[in-house]
Amino acid sequence: MKFELNERQRKAAEHIDGPLLIIAGAGSGKTRALVERIANIISSKKAYPSEIMAVTFTNKAAGELVERIVSRVGEIGKMIFAGTFHSLCAKILRRHADILGYGSNFVIYDSDDSEKVVREMIRRNNFNTASFPVKKVASIISLLKNRLIYPEDYNPGTDENFHDRIKDIYADYQKELIRCNAMDFDDLLCLTVKLFKQDKEVLFDYQNRIKYICVDEYQDTNYVQDLLITQLSALYENVCVVGDEDQSIYSWRGADINNILTFKDRHKNCGLIQFEQNYRSSGHILKAANSVILKNTQRLGKNLFTDFGHGEKVVLISSPTDIEEGIKTVSQINSMIDCGSELKEICVLYRTNSQSRIIEENLRKNGLPYTVVGGLKFYERKEIKDLISYLRLAVNPDDNVSFERVVNFPPRGIGKTTMEKIKRQALSDGTSYYKALKNADEGQFTGPTGKKINAFICMIEKAAAEMKKDNAKKITEMMLNQSGLKEHYLKAEDESGANSRIDNLYEFLSGVSEFVRTEDKNSLLDFLSTVSLLSDIDTYNNREDKIVLMTVHSAKGLEYDNVLIIGMNEGLFPFIRVDEPLKLEEERRLFYVAVTRARKKLVISTFRDRSRYFGDNTGYVPSRFLDDLPDNSTDKTGYEKTDKPQIRFDKFTKYEKNALNQEMEQPLSKKDIVLSKQFGEGIVLDVEGTAGRKVVTVDFDDFGIKKLLVRYADLKKL
Repeated sequence: MKFELNERQRKAAEHIDGPLLIIAGAGSGKTRALVERIANIISSKKAYPSEIMAVTFTNKAAGELVERIVSRVGEIGKMIFAGTFHSLCAKILRRHADILGYGSNFVIYDSDDSEKVVREMIRRNNFNTASFPVKKVASIISLLKNRLIYPEDYNPGTDENFHDRIKDIYADYQKELIRCNAMDFDDLLCLTVKLFKQDKEVLFDYQNRIKYICVDEYQDTNYVQDLLITQLSALYENVCVVGDEDQSIYSWRGADINNILTFKDRHKNCGLIQFEQNYRSSGHILKAANSVILKNTQRLGKNLFTDFGHGEKVVLISSPTDIEEGIKTVSQINSMIDCGSELKEICVLYRTNSQSRIIEENLRKNGLPYTVVGGLKFYERKEIKDLISYLRLAVNPDDNVSFERVVNFPPRGIGKTTMEKIKRQALSDGTSYYKALKNADEGQFTGPTGKKINAFICMIEKAAAEMKKDNAKKITEMMLNQSGLKEHYLKAEDESGANSRIDNLYEFLSGVSEFVRTEDKNSLLDFLSTVSLLSDIDTYNNREDKIVLMTVHSAKGLEYDNVLIIGMNEGLFPFIRVDEPLKLEEERRLFYVAVTRARKKLVISTFRDRSRYFGDNTGYVPSRFLDDLPDNSTDKTGYEKTDKPQIRFDKFTKYEKNALNQEMEQPLSKKDIVLSKQFGEGIVLDVEGTAGRKVVTVDFDDFGIKKLLVRYADLKKL
């Protein structure tokens, strides 16, 4: 099936060779254009499908892209190298792990697994988690990795003992991962870059093999991902990146909006095409979105429009308290249902997860079914993680995290004291916990405990032997039955009268069977890798007819007929301090994302008082973003502006004024050497604009070329 394209989509689909930047606004039909572009590459015989790489930010998006390509070019479309950055890097590392000192059967640690290792390394260094909080240390390690700084390269450059000790914990953490033959999420990206730097033949092989590269959601890429694309595209330079700088909302996890803002400047003869025609939302909703985002300065600039007509105006409502906001929100939902809306086409968005409680209570009172996206995911449930840990141990017996989780579950008589002995022996021998247990003296475990441990070892060895036959379903069934998990949970549920845990285990087994059938793969290792890299959206089931509740961050990439945004108040949305302008711009982008999720009806809600802390009412004022909604596209009949004094903001905050005053005293010029707290030392390549819109282009030693607004950049001349 060939898609009908508008003029700009067709231009993008026909731009095959050389670098190309596509700025695709929300709902502008980018996937349709990408499918046609890839179909054109294949039909023109510029490349075989296996020589095309498509990178998306969810596995679900990758699957949908391939499906649409197959419908366009036939079964050969399945040969495209499609997936997320992490899944593609995992495939590359499976083939070349030995070059980096890993086995090809390495396991992938999720954030929970990584934090367990961090906790153990803090303990091993005789520190306490009060002084070295696990999540904080794990976050610092992740931040360092995303700057490609490994322990051997880490120089804290401070007299504070905290950072020196972080280096020790980080070094031990990385040694433990190698000992466990495990990689965390950051390693998948960073070690692929390291592999390419270390082995030029491997890099050239992939550069030569991948003739065309297409990357979606480029505004959400981080430093390492941008570098990875630069490495892979260096030979043919046929790289097309697609994104929307107005939807860049993940800086807190390392995303750098400058990757998309400066892409054209960093690639010679790069084409630029903007998709502005929207195929999702009505006219009034788009006018609201355009008006909101217009105040941001970190953007290339575009204006969404539609041929669908004006539609309903955006509804703005206010309530005396957040409790009454919940009542009004559900009243709005009931009206939508009365007008014929399906439950699954109604979505409530909020800035933080804690805001869902009041809405949930009111939905339950009204007997309305709902689902919360971003809650406990299926593969994070205890019983599922128990079974996965058994399977990971069969794949990789050196996996200490999985070993510690299951060696005494169900109970086998391995208490804390015994486990500490095993750990000490493993550390002394330089081996894994499993091998320390396997090689323990015969007399160390006797009686019933000894028998259970021997059975445990025999089970793992038998499963490891089965691995060679690549029978994922058989190994999973064997582990479920022989591990004792099935018997344990059946007994527990007979006592409680519940059956959800055992149902979940059987659902997991069905998932393995479905993977074998649909992916045409029978490898347990492939299945476990896929499960490790699933995102919230990958596991979200939109087939159930239930009202959807989620944070705005979780809603990225989704769309609904009816959207209600609650809690539009200062301190909630925007959820930042006033003196951090870059974060304020990201909050504005987040609101823009929320607005553009709606197709037909958009309701925005604010309140005056929030009941918190045992009845202590805290006053709130409406979000400053509400002032940006255009009057001719907004229905304010249900909105009463608070009579409390409004917080007013100068054109520039104190932070920005300081930066501008500094620039006036020491104006920047080409070839100036400057220092940035965020990017380090660099040289000025260009200066353009005036006053508050002055932009400086700097080539930083460690982070490459960045284009920055002077009022935000906080640069110091050296």
